[in-house]
Amino acid sequence: MEQVMAGHDVLVVLLTGAGKSAIYQVPPPLLDGSTPVVSLLIALQHDGQQRSTRSGAASPGLADVYVGSRAL
Repeated sequence: MEQVMAGHDVLVVLLTGAGKSAIYQVPPPLLDGSTPVVSLLIALQHDGQQRSTRSGAASPGLADVYVGSRAL
């Protein structure tokens, strides 16, 4: 969290329940600029986008779901 707040780029790989969400939810309201978040879990992305939108934050989302070679 200190590195994020100091303006450094950070890659975080933590176990479930270890506090990853706080790392990308706390800084944006406190810092200028945008905060891109890359998640491989589409359901988590969708849930976070919906919560951000409900709270009034701009929350664009980009996701493609592929099953085999076919996009859904």
